[in-house]
Amino acid sequence: MNENETKKRIRNCVFNDEWLKDQIFSDWIAKHNNPNKARCILCQTVFSVKYDGVKAVKTHQESKKHEESVNSINKSSTIKKFFPTKNDKDEDKIAAVELSKCFHVVKHHHSYLSSDCGVKLESKHFSDSTIANKVHLGRIIRKNNNKNLLNAVKNAAKYKFKSLQ
Repeated sequence: MNENETKKRIRNCVFNDEWLKDQIFSDWIAKHNNPNKARCILCQTVFSVKYDGVKAVKTHQESKKHEESVNSINKSSTIKKFFPTKNDKDEDKIAAVELSKCFHVVKHHHSYLSSDCGVKLESKHFSDSTIANKVHLGRIIRKNNNKNLLNAVKNAAKYKFKSLQ
């Protein structure tokens, strides 16, 4: 036997696309530019799968940092429903509701505190409505919006926003 035959062959593992389809990993694992590495979307970490393959993925999943990231995301998922996404199809409807609520507050001389409470109450009454759940005007935001609201309402007639008049 020569020297090359006696050396143990080391096989390097690469990212397996099947991991993206696996229910256990699919929510958080992503492919990296380097085929010997994987990326965790939750932790924003890159880890090596070169020597351990799927064992490295499972080890990362059981790590303290990953578990903390999962817990953090689970806690903050309830916050996400209050903010419209960039391509939210209801974004225009939400803006119209917010504008009409501001106009109503100014026109009828309601207090900001009571109107803020009303918005919160409506979101509970209409909990199945995605629009009602995403309408959130804090008192400070509403005050800032109302500064220019009267000018916006004057111009609204040009755009035929009759529901605001």
